[in-house]
Amino acid sequence: MQRRNRHVLIYAVAVLAIVLACVTGIECQRARVRRGNEFAAARALSAYCKAQELFRQERHYQGRVKVYANKVDGRGFVDLYRLGGADSQGELLSLIPEEMARATSPAHPYKGYYFVDLAGRGSRGFDHTVDHGLCAVPADYPRSGLRTFIVDVTGDVFWHDTGGKAQSVYPEPGWILPPDVSILPRWLRW
Repeated sequence: MQRRNRHVLIYAVAVLAIVLACVTGIECQRARVRRGNEFAAARALSAYCKAQELFRQERHYQGRVKVYANKVDGRGFVDLYRLGGADSQGELLSLIPEEMARATSPAHPYKGYYFVDLAGRGSRGFDHTVDHGLCAVPADYPRSGLRTFIVDVTGDVFWHDTGGKAQSVYPEPGWILPPDVSILPRWLRW
């Protein structure tokens, strides 16, 4: 009987080890997906900054010259794909991918993230002749990503775990970052 109990115990330990290995493997896979989505979101913000510079140099809203794509004069960052938004009949610019332009809510993510135009810096609205900003938010927090990213005209990408909540404004210059925020200046600039 003692020998049988020992075999049952060995069998139970082996099954537990297999289950733990599977769970660990699944968690590792989920972490890889999250990291991939976060990397893609940061790259998308870098592409957004480049697209904004091209838009400002080569395109303009009716009667406005040298202005970044914005929600005051147009539809915001989606104008970088097509003036008037992705579903409009406006001029096709294709400065950002169509999938990114459509990613304006969690229901329509681009590589696990959706994007929100930032309204301003701190308590002030943006002067769209010199400034712009965008926020990338995990569409399915925490599965699609843990970090919320923001970027402004400098191209510096910052991230913070906001629990999947979008930011509406960019921090004031000289903003003191809490210890749990990492700065990723020019993280994806090559």
